[in-house]
Amino acid sequence: MKRKGYCFLILSVVFATFGLRAASAQSEEKEIVKELIASLKLGEPVYYENITVIPVYTLTIVDRTPYVTLEQALKRGWLEIKEVGGGNVPQLEITNKSNKTIYVMGGEILSGGKQDRIVCRDLLIRPGKKNVQVPVYCVESGRWHHTSSNFYSKYNLGTHKLRAAAQDAAVEAQSRIWNHVEKTNQKMGLKSKTEAYQEVYENKDIQAQIKSIKRAMQDVTRLYENTIGVIVGVGNSIVSLDIFINPHLFNSMWSKILKSSVLSAVSSDEPGSIAKQDAADFLKLLCGKKYRQKPAIDLGLELIVVDDEVSVNILTYRNEVLHLAGFPHVKEKIGFGVNDGEQGIQAAVTESLRLSGGWLQGITTACRPDLGQ
Repeated sequence: MKRKGYCFLILSVVFATFGLRAASAQSEEKEIVKELIASLKLGEPVYYENITVIPVYTLTIVDRTPYVTLEQALKRGWLEIKEVGGGNVPQLEITNKSNKTIYVMGGEILSGGKQDRIVCRDLLIRPGKKNVQVPVYCVESGRWHHTSSNFYSKYNLGTHKLRAAAQDAAVEAQSRIWNHVEKTNQKMGLKSKTEAYQEVYENKDIQAQIKSIKRAMQDVTRLYENTIGVIVGVGNSIVSLDIFINPHLFNSMWSKILKSSVLSAVSSDEPGSIAKQDAADFLKLLCGKKYRQKPAIDLGLELIVVDDEVSVNILTYRNEVLHLAGFPHVKEKIGFGVNDGEQGIQAAVTESLRLSGGWLQGITTACRPDLGQ
């Protein structure tokens, strides 16, 4: 009996320790998100037709590492991207042949192989890492034969709907992606023999539309020092949020983000615009979420939340947010005002602070980005 009691005591201590560690990890995850959002400032919205871009900047840059991106790595021959074996639709294989750490953003469109793919989530590939299995989805349903042995980039990113579907990784994600590609091509009056998403970017009329809007928006990164991201609206709806660890990485990805955002805008009939307060409310919403942690594809950790309101995927590295990608799951404008919704979020944050020791004082400032006024 004594031995049984002793074993029970040991098990109780073990389970309690794991429980405390899990609670501590969840608290740390929330603090990373809250600290990031509290450090952000929102610039003045930039409008053009039905697209709104709101710059996100900060006064604190903790890591100015010039991370190598997909295009930079491919151009230098540092990255090799191939089909897995004879070809497996939801997976590709990436090898980093360099002594550099390489960043690949979720939503990147990879061309070639047996069919074009979209990368599901961010990945950071350590130097010399071989045969990294990368989750992807097909964005070219009418082809299953090689056009190249290695994949390459046409410097394109999926629209916010494609990125959100790929990031969610739901059971029906592939059919959602194919459906969106088909609808976008139809909306733009394109007929693709292989149902390829990439072809919409190669149409001359669409290229002209994209060029005119990009010209009006291209200086967004220069409006504020240390701009590290943007919130994009199409019509009256926020469609995407991207925040990076430093201006260098954001500037490297900005052209792609803008290009895909413009495609979303020109393929939408929704008029209108979003305001700075809408952006602030959306950021504040993210503070009240419960993030699930999992190991990243290679380096780092991922923080994930997918619910009825949002899809958020955060790649962290060395306890810092390398990239946050967020997409609302609601069509209406997101705003709280002084109502029960705001009180509920504040109550949740207050409770999380209490459980974590209450060292962060003041939920109003802890979970509210600066409007930059």
